[in-house]
Amino acid sequence: MDDSSLVPLRDLLHMDESSSSTLEMGSCPSPRRECYLTSLDKLLEEKREHIREERELERSLGCELLFSKWSNAGEASEETEASLLDTQRLVLEQFSISSGTIPIVHPGENIFRPPPYPRSAFVLDTAGLKPQNHLERLLFSSSSSTSQQLAILHSGTLGFIYHGIAKCPLPVLRWLFQLMSLNPDASRDAFQALWNISTYQSISYADAGLWCPELKDITQTFYNFGACASTLFPAGLVQYEFISEILEFPEYSSHPADVKNENIYFQLSFIPMLEDTFKFLALCVTTQPRCYPDHQRLAIISLLCRVSLDRNLRKQPLIDLQQLLLVLLEGLQKWEETLPELCRSLGHVSQHHHNMVAVVRCFPDTTTRGRQLRRNLSLYFIMKLLGKMKMAPNFWQEEIQLQQLCELLPLMRPSCLKQALQKTQRLHKEPTQNQQKTLSALDHEACYLCYNLLVLANVVVGIKPASPREQGHLQQLCLQVQQHISSSLREDPALLYRTKLKNLAAQTYVKWQELLSQGWLQLTC
Repeated sequence: MDDSSLVPLRDLLHMDESSSSTLEMGSCPSPRRECYLTSLDKLLEEKREHIREERELERSLGCELLFSKWSNAGEASEETEASLLDTQRLVLEQFSISSGTIPIVHPGENIFRPPPYPRSAFVLDTAGLKPQNHLERLLFSSSSSTSQQLAILHSGTLGFIYHGIAKCPLPVLRWLFQLMSLNPDASRDAFQALWNISTYQSISYADAGLWCPELKDITQTFYNFGACASTLFPAGLVQYEFISEILEFPEYSSHPADVKNENIYFQLSFIPMLEDTFKFLALCVTTQPRCYPDHQRLAIISLLCRVSLDRNLRKQPLIDLQQLLLVLLEGLQKWEETLPELCRSLGHVSQHHHNMVAVVRCFPDTTTRGRQLRRNLSLYFIMKLLGKMKMAPNFWQEEIQLQQLCELLPLMRPSCLKQALQKTQRLHKEPTQNQQKTLSALDHEACYLCYNLLVLANVVVGIKPASPREQGHLQQLCLQVQQHISSSLREDPALLYRTKLKNLAAQTYVKWQELLSQGWLQLTC
């Protein structure tokens, strides 16, 4: 804007409205006061815009100045990071913070995926069933379609039909149980009807007993959720005679090609449907303690632990599953004999150390059997991860568990674990394009493994004060934690996972020292 074209505002305001003065650049009519104010607002807005442009310019110039100084200090280049000198790259790598850390959540397993068939189609098998009343005749009619059967279910009539009948036909109970895992729209109604029928019959007709799903019914349910044989039953998880009782599962890819195109409806309905399945199985095991013998209970426990590792369930509390596992454990007849067998079976649930920690945490520690299983299973996992399975025959003997742990803890040093990982890498002949990055990855994996091994060692020690027989071993464990983990691990600001491991080692040392002091205090009292 040309300054010569501007008229001072003060002169404009003192002009006589009736006069018609001729301005220096030309003549114009006498402006009104409203026009003057409008011009003032416009000038103020232009001034603000000018100030904003100046600030943006200063900011951009300041950034360019800082960038030029940084470039000159490092023998600068106007190219991007790809054209930096090798020495500059080394400096950046040396002072960069590693993104690797010790994960809080276990990686899980790919077990369930949307099934490769329509989930809405499941027809009630009425072959050989004789209707006892008019409503049951409508349900069993050969002309009755699936939609009509589901309409009877949604209306609540199905529960009314069997409210006064001594025994509901088994095909109807199986149909409801499978419908809980097949049709998301009918799942909740099927569970409610099955629950009402089962509880009513167990109370009113004790002699009839409560129907409990067979092993093939349970495995069929997990198949309905989207599992297959290879993902549900890894080698060694269950005994061969149990596999022979299971349905033949068709195989399919454990993960679809495009994860983004997965069935979102399945993801939203999967967890509530699975929880209802756990609730009904817990009801069956509670009301019918002899419905499953010990060998079947072991197989079901192993199967449930495998299911709990599904990636969709990693951040779920799984309270119903823990309750089901608790009643299954409490119903084992030969506990001392089945405990080692159960630990060996659970040793095949997963090969990842963090998943093993998640399996241990599945079992509640509110009962004596739960705590005993957690200790034995943790010690067995430690032996397996460290390659010391020769010590496994006596791992269930509680009086020597701390002694065995004293022999295993020195092998948990991150340096020893790193050497073992390097040896495994050479055996598998994995390519090493960047040796520095490979060593960094091995260091991270070794600390990650050591962290979970220390978590398992804490479970083995437990929370009870040390007995006179255990005090010497516990004192030795305290010294070993300090010597082999805390003192041998060098912290680095760029390697935060080491700091996290050292923090756990310090907390473990304090906890074990407290248990040791409590044991000494009980001796003196």
